Amino acid sequence: MDIHIWYTLLSALVGGVMGARGRLGEIRSIEMLHKRFESFPEAFAKTLSPQRISSRPVPQDSEAATKMYASIFSPFWNEIIKSLREEDYISNREMDLLMMPSNCGTLRLVQWPLFLLTSKIMLANDYASDCKDSQKELWHRISKDEYMAYAVKECYYSAERILKSIVDGEGKLWVERLFQYLNESIERDSLLVTINLKKLQLVQSRLTGLTGLLDTRRDC
Repeated sequence: MDIHIWYTLLSALVGGVMGARGRLGEIRSIEMLHKRFESFPEAFAKTLSPQRISSRPVPQDSEAATKMYASIFSPFWNEIIKSLREEDYISNREMDLLMMPSNCGTLRLVQWPLFLLTSKIMLANDYASDCKDSQKELWHRISKDEYMAYAVKECYYSAERILKSIVDGEGKLWVERLFQYLNESIERDSLLVTINLKKLQLVQSRLTGLTGLLDTRRDC
């Protein structure tokens, strides 16, 4: 019996040393973390929390399935980040950047931690301002960076929800018509004709100011 125990311990030790020497599973840079993070939720849900998957049907749509996996993964990821903050390994700002949204809401896409999306909107705005091609070619260029595509979608859907939530009556009808018009233009591949892309920087600054004002009111 003792031989079996020592054999198990020795095998684990040797395997760990060999794995460390071979750098198996090691994430050696922030770029590698960016590339691999998208696969974390599904791997976590299927490997470490399969009972949560068995309790709910997996959607056929790939984005909906990823959102479901993200909703399972996010509470565990956030507990790790909170623990790092409690031990004072990271600051409050770093914690805010690392925390992952719950993905349990009605937003129609996966929401990732902010550190994955940092500066993506500004880069997308630069692409749009310099665009001399079609809508499809612009979106193809943006979609080469998956997180940039996520950031653009989240910004668009969030802006719609925020504007609808702070106005009522005629104001709400105006917002609904605006986004209906934009959505129809997107479907017709005529968005570059509908809007002046060079004004997106101004729109971004106005929305940034609005969200800052809303945060101030919430804190009061």
